[in-house]
Amino acid sequence: MESLVHVETIASEDEASKNSIYTLSMRFKPDNEFFVQELLEVALEYESEDQVKSIKGTTIEWKEGKDPTKKKIKKKQKHKKTGETRTVVKTVDADSFFNCFQTRSAPPQGEFDSEEENDIKDKMDEV
Repeated sequence: MESLVHVETIASEDEASKNSIYTLSMRFKPDNEFFVQELLEVALEYESEDQVKSIKGTTIEWKEGKDPTKKKIKKKQKHKKTGETRTVVKTVDADSFFNCFQTRSAPPQGEFDSEEENDIKDKMDEV
């Protein structure tokens, strides 16, 4: 966060749908060590006062080895027949503030079962 220069919020309205849109813009120093962009933005479009319809964010271009949204884990695997053990490195998602810049949208009603739909909505509510 020491590379953060300016933070701004903008409230607007989608002319076609009349939905409220709230945009968070964060400007960073051009020489920051983590990502290429100087400006990161995320826009939340609300269908109603408490229901997010979509989230549109900047796709962050991370510099090599600096992505806090991913982490590498090592797992040991044992071959069933030979009994040999090997170590496998897997990249998985990690909790990070920068996950809020991921573009997402609410699923249409009834497209997923209620548990999957709730998981998607919970992830959107985290923003």
